[in-house]
Amino acid sequence: MTKTKTRSRIVSILLVLIMLLSLMPSLELHAHAFWDDYDTGGDCPNCDHYHWAENCCDCQFCTIDCNYDCWVETHCNDCGLCLGDTPYWCEECFKCADCMEDTHCSTCAKCYIGEDDQLCGECHKGPCCSITICDSCGFCDDCANDDSDPMHCSLCNACFGSVDECVDDDDTGVIHCVDCHASCEQCEECLLNQESCEDCGLCLECCRDNSDAGGCPDGETCVESAEWEEHICPGCDGWVTDKEDEDEFCETCELCKECCEGNSDCSEGMCAMDTDYADHFCEDCGLCFHDSDPCEDGCNQRCKDCCLNAVKAMGCDHDDWCFSDSDFEDHLKAEHSGAGHTHIASSSWSADKTQHWHPCRYCDGKKLNAANHEYDAKGVCKVCGYISGSSIVITRQPKGVKCKTSIYDDYNEEPENGLLFYENHPVTFSVSARSLKGDELTYQWYRKDNEHPTAAPYKLPEGRFYMGVTTSTLKMSVSTQACQEDYSYYCVIGRKGDASDTMKTAEAKLTATHAFSYQQAGEPVYTDDGKRTPEYKVTWVDKDGVTHNTSVGSVRKSDGHKLACLFEAGAEEYEAHYMTTGSKERIFPHTFKLEKSYDAVGGGRVDMLVCTVCDYFVFVKSHVHDYGWNWDCTGFGSIYEYTFNIGGSTKTVEQLILESGYAHPEKCKVPGCEEFIMVPHSWGRWNVVLCPDTAGAEGGMEAECSVCEYTKTKIDKDDDGGADHWTKDTALVTVKNGRATRMIVEPGDKIRLYPEERNGQKAIGWKVEYLREYNEYDLISGTGLPVHKKWNANEAKTLFKLVTNGSALEWGCTIPAFSTMGAPGGGQFFFEPVYAGCDHSGGTTVLNAKAQVCDRKGYTGDTACADCGQVISAGSDIYPPANAGHTGPLQPLYYYGTTNSATTDASHGGKRYNANLGDCRHRAYEGDYRCTACGGTVKGETGDFKHSGPFELRDVRAATCTEKGYSGNQYCTACDRISKKGSATPSLHEIAGNYKLVNEVKPGCTTTGYSGDYQCTRGCGQIFRYGHVIDKLSHDWDGGKPAKQGKSDGILYTCQRTGCGERKFVKNPAATEYAVTVTGGTASASGNAITSAAAGVEITVTAIIPDGKVFDKWVVKSGGVTLADAASAVTTFTMPANDVALAASYKDAPVATYSLTTQVNGGHGTISASKTGLAAGSTETIIFTPDAGYEIDTVTVNGAATPVLANVLDVTMDADKTVIVTYKATGSTHTHSYGTDWKYDDTNHWHECECGDKADIAAHSASEWIVDTAATETADGAKHKECTVCKKVLETAPIPATGSTHTHSYGTEWKYDGTNHWHECECDDKADTAAHSFQWVIDKAATKEATGIKHEECTVCGAKRSENTEIPALRDYAVTVTGGTATVAAGTPITRAMEGVEVTVTAQAPDGKYFVKWVVKAGGITLANETSATTTFTMPANDVTIEAEFAEPPVEAYTLTVIKGTASIAAGTPITDKIEQNTVVTVTADAPEAGKVFDKWVVLEGNVTLADATKATTTFTMPGNDVKIEATYKDAPPSHTHSYGTDWKYDDTNHWHECECGDKADIAAHSASEWIVDTAATETADGAKHKECTVCKKVLETAPIPATGSTHTHSYGTEWKYDGTNHWHECECDDKADTAAHSFQWVIDKAATKEATGIKHEECTVCGAKRSENTVIDKLPDGGNTGNTGSGDNNTDQPGKDDSTKPPQTGDSRNLIGWLAALFVCGGVLTVLGLNSKKRKESEAE
Repeated sequence: MTKTKTRSRIVSILLVLIMLLSLMPSLELHAHAFWDDYDTGGDCPNCDHYHWAENCCDCQFCTIDCNYDCWVETHCNDCGLCLGDTPYWCEECFKCADCMEDTHCSTCAKCYIGEDDQLCGECHKGPCCSITICDSCGFCDDCANDDSDPMHCSLCNACFGSVDECVDDDDTGVIHCVDCHASCEQCEECLLNQESCEDCGLCLECCRDNSDAGGCPDGETCVESAEWEEHICPGCDGWVTDKEDEDEFCETCELCKECCEGNSDCSEGMCAMDTDYADHFCEDCGLCFHDSDPCEDGCNQRCKDCCLNAVKAMGCDHDDWCFSDSDFEDHLKAEHSGAGHTHIASSSWSADKTQHWHPCRYCDGKKLNAANHEYDAKGVCKVCGYISGSSIVITRQPKGVKCKTSIYDDYNEEPENGLLFYENHPVTFSVSARSLKGDELTYQWYRKDNEHPTAAPYKLPEGRFYMGVTTSTLKMSVSTQACQEDYSYYCVIGRKGDASDTMKTAEAKLTATHAFSYQQAGEPVYTDDGKRTPEYKVTWVDKDGVTHNTSVGSVRKSDGHKLACLFEAGAEEYEAHYMTTGSKERIFPHTFKLEKSYDAVGGGRVDMLVCTVCDYFVFVKSHVHDYGWNWDCTGFGSIYEYTFNIGGSTKTVEQLILESGYAHPEKCKVPGCEEFIMVPHSWGRWNVVLCPDTAGAEGGMEAECSVCEYTKTKIDKDDDGGADHWTKDTALVTVKNGRATRMIVEPGDKIRLYPEERNGQKAIGWKVEYLREYNEYDLISGTGLPVHKKWNANEAKTLFKLVTNGSALEWGCTIPAFSTMGAPGGGQFFFEPVYAGCDHSGGTTVLNAKAQVCDRKGYTGDTACADCGQVISAGSDIYPPANAGHTGPLQPLYYYGTTNSATTDASHGGKRYNANLGDCRHRAYEGDYRCTACGGTVKGETGDFKHSGPFELRDVRAATCTEKGYSGNQYCTACDRISKKGSATPSLHEIAGNYKLVNEVKPGCTTTGYSGDYQCTRGCGQIFRYGHVIDKLSHDWDGGKPAKQGKSDGILYTCQRTGCGERKFVKNPAATEYAVTVTGGTASASGNAITSAAAGVEITVTAIIPDGKVFDKWVVKSGGVTLADAASAVTTFTMPANDVALAASYKDAPVATYSLTTQVNGGHGTISASKTGLAAGSTETIIFTPDAGYEIDTVTVNGAATPVLANVLDVTMDADKTVIVTYKATGSTHTHSYGTDWKYDDTNHWHECECGDKADIAAHSASEWIVDTAATETADGAKHKECTVCKKVLETAPIPATGSTHTHSYGTEWKYDGTNHWHECECDDKADTAAHSFQWVIDKAATKEATGIKHEECTVCGAKRSENTEIPALRDYAVTVTGGTATVAAGTPITRAMEGVEVTVTAQAPDGKYFVKWVVKAGGITLANETSATTTFTMPANDVTIEAEFAEPPVEAYTLTVIKGTASIAAGTPITDKIEQNTVVTVTADAPEAGKVFDKWVVLEGNVTLADATKATTTFTMPGNDVKIEATYKDAPPSHTHSYGTDWKYDDTNHWHECECGDKADIAAHSASEWIVDTAATETADGAKHKECTVCKKVLETAPIPATGSTHTHSYGTEWKYDGTNHWHECECDDKADTAAHSFQWVIDKAATKEATGIKHEECTVCGAKRSENTVIDKLPDGGNTGNTGSGDNNTDQPGKDDSTKPPQTGDSRNLIGWLAALFVCGGVLTVLGLNSKKRKESEAE
């Protein structure tokens, strides 16, 4: 017993060690470490599953026995092929490319596992790539349609449901489908099971779509209905719901409100066709009188503001005058016609018999814009309206009116077009005129009959129908016959002063529309072709029970009916007429209703439909098909010989069966009906025909249709590559109570089996049966006998390797070899699942899941038992997001062969599917699209109507001077609708070029001007827009110049405006100046030398550089200033409020260096080498070495001949030097003679002596192109370049023939010679030839020590001449300035200057004086401006003396008067005399009387600003004028002690405590709190919250809290909110999350030292909230730890604290040795303890 316990203890210890080791992160043990039946293996790259070698596939993934889940994802589930070995595979069913064929769409490879019936039986195309799959035969629309009938399957004759036409058509041979009767012309959907629109014949959905696209808001009005046109705006083709609604439709212009307002410039949409429209806008500012109040005092065409501005513009500042008051000009003449006034034209014309003019508004003596009259044919002046024979001027003619015809008041039905009773429907005509004589006018209105133009006009009487016939405005009712009348109206105007003086206005026409009602009786309109409707034989039973046989139909065809106009009945002179559209009678479509129905002979029904408006009737036949196989085939030998008429040709039943290959026809059995459909064969069991084992290639399988007895045989052909697969090595698979992933298998195939789901039962295995039968067999020999095998569940599990993937709902099966089964191939497997009770312990799975795509609903899937499929919890729908659309790219659809098939492939004709080009009644449509994400059809864009024309322009209105025009609308005469809307055109006054500016007066600095008036130049000559007075301009002061006036420094400004030149002096304010000390340089401000300056002044310091030195840098000795550039000899700084001292430092100047160039001319010797970098002043020795027999001939230095002794020459380097030597033969008396002819080679030219010596050797210098032969249009020319010196030809080139179309292109590059420059075309033609414009250019500036070099250069082309011209060395001359300083460059002071230098002189006025002018004492110079304190001159070649002249300014003083006070200056000195300008004055109020206190100072005269007008003693600066001020007093307040209380007062910004006397204390700004919830939000109701001041509690901000809603999801964000106790995250609905108490930790703000205390605060480690701020940390003790952060309990946070005792983190192996040691120690201790226990027990036993 003891021994057992000991062993148990040891085992326990070992287990503890193993557990401890397993916890160590770096000693992880695989779970496989204890498996004994596996050899070494590795991790699967797909699932990370560890598997041994025997379970490792060649692709390194798991095998089916290792991990079924991994295997099915990495191998083909049919053939087991590794998916890495196939070009593509299905990611849903995991089949390889070869195994996908029968279960995937052949076009896009979409997976249809378990939905094989959705694939086409012929081409394996799915609904994803086909319009539809025929429900009857299972073929797609492409395979099942032979183009003979585009609406039906040509195999089974089933209607596809998406058809093009369903009517008889003799031309195309379309079969009339009685079953579906008709199809929608637009979407091609069958109308059998849905309603169609009675107006357009389309399905209701398309009808609503068209209606909606046309603008109908509810889609309930058909675009082809009679009432559609009454809802369409002719301007935009937009929808108008109710034309009676004035907010939607304008009755004036008969357009929708949007179009009406779009044509109008009125802010409130006043109709542009309104008779008062033109008078509704201010003629000055253009605003309509809704946006500005019209002036009602006389100028009806101006707003009040513009009228007031116009009055002010005329110089009148009286607000009670109107610009158009008749006596306004008299007022101007009386009140504003002072001397020197500006003449401004009046708005009215004055005229005599010869001229017209605008009189001046202020005086009568000025005629403005006078001109002679311009008379028209009627003797009226075109400009002023003066009439040679009349004094009446018409200013506004009457306008034509468009309106609606009225109706009778006793008409008991309101017409559909909403017209009104005539007494409530008046129109107006108006005219405006005036008399040149000023007398009153008379008016009389007349009516003219345009149909009888010779008839006498009708003088209108005053009465019920005509009102205001003797006034300027005629008001009349519209007659009920107005649509048949053609009347115009005009007015005759006369003068009371002269009854013989009359004037007739223009004629204005009244145009009225028809009135009609849809409910009145219509008249049928028959077709012009005389066609009749079909005739049908029917039977019917009357009320007495008698059966009648008769024929119906054969009535004349009618497209619609017309409606009569509701004009006044009984009027003899008016004829009855119908509604028209333009000039054509309008045809309204019939509105049918079912009247009665008859039985058709032969079956079916015939319906009688009657139009509810015109009583037109039509008959329509229908019946229900009864399809079947055994129909009446009388007259034919057999049913297979029965003939059908298809598309004009005949086919027998046998032909149809053979052509289809999979279906047979079934005919309608209703007598007389020849309709048929194709029905798929009903196959029996496949049987083996001729055993392949013995018959070989003749073997195969056969099946027979149970309906038509048609047999189909699959023969195993040896040459088809195994296409049929009906061989001895294949077998069929049939699953009872389940399904399989494959139907044809071979040995080794791996398939999946899915048992039928049964609640409470799970499949525990499969029993399998195999059957091989032969159609031919021999009982004697025993060949061909059936082979039958069966295996129970246990046997099948082993033989077929049946496994599950963890769920009993899915099994894997491997087909064994036929030899293993003991059976031949070519048979059929029958699999049947074996069930047992399910305890639902096998986990769960998800069934029926469906992804949510685009706008289509998805499904999360049902959670079900993984073994039996019983649903544990139902899933939920996945709804698309709001406004979800199609997410995938859209592909356009095209017609595919027939009109009912669509494809995304444009190669099949490229015609867009359902596209419509559009016409007068239908909008264009681009066609449908297919969404690549969900496969759904997406509607394309709808375009505009496509009117066919011809077109006609109507509604054109010409613009006049004052009224806008209209470009006119383009109407399509085919439909009489607007095809293109016009636009408003500006009035003539609005068009640039039709007016001119007159009467303009420019303003000046001190004088006002006038902007000028706009006068029409187009015809009327009127001033249509008056100008305004322009205020005088303020002075345009320049930047000013420093100046003195008297003792005062300041700035003198000059007005820069042309013609002014006025000046003003602004004195500088007094300021404290500080010393400026500059060592080694000078200081200046504004060009003046200084030794002190006020703070803020910019100081310029300039270094004075000693000889032999160069400037180094500035050193700031004192003052702490920052220099702009301390390394620059001239720099600046801003003067501080203290003294400044600077010093310039220098360094030695660098020594100049020069170069020495040596050269031998002609050879025969050498010379010392050239050198560079030679110090200035140094001496260089040059040695000449002639060849044997030669000696020196000549030596030149910089071109000057120089003698040489003993072949040695010393050269002083004071400049760059060039030494050239020429040698000659020794003792020769030969003198070289080089001649003038140039010798040359390809590179150089030279002059040559007869002895062969060369001189003047130089490289060629190419000329520009020289034309040898000019090019012509047909022939090339020639040109060359030559050396400009020796004339050698350097280059030749052809000049291309110019051709007849040659255009010169001269380019931008200048060509030149010694005289001229030019631009040159490639054909060598020259342009812009001009002489050079030379200017000297300095190459090297001359100095006092050395000469310079210059050359001349053309400023245009850059040509050079006079190169290397010497500039003499410079010398300087004395500059003496008395009363000022002289400077050059950047302000450098000088006393001498070189010739040509620009010198600046600056005057320095003594105290109390100001500069007058400069006086030149010597030197004969000319100053730029002798009266300017700072001016310039150019230094001549002589000394200059100049002197500044100064003068003392006059002293001006002014009077100061102080009432109830005294004034003093300086240190309290009383003022007894006048005071100088700019003197600081102190004023002191007298002591107040008893009961009074000082109130304030009041300035009575002088316009001065006091320092503080509320103090009894204050100051001001004396201006340049007299001053008068007075001290005022008020009653003294009673004695009072403030008591502020504890209540807070506040406004929107601050809060405070307030005394009852109104005094305030503790004023502070509000401090906003966080949001405070007043009412929490719920799912259905908003909440409320606010922010308030944390001190005074004033509510600072309120906001709603949105209702959370049932779908609201809290979003708390990442920002922490907190108070003094907690922190949290907060949603926008104010809900809180993660609320927790603060976690405070001390943070050191300032560390404590031994010398000083520190500071710390507590801070939350989560949200950053702070408390205990500015807590003091004690000083550190001597010798103490410097890391101490404080005393006492303040030492809570010690950086650098050792954390080595923390346990190691996961994956950390740093303490591995320590852990191992600890483990071994623990093991040792436990062992010792165990041994001690054993000994103790043994001793006890003894």
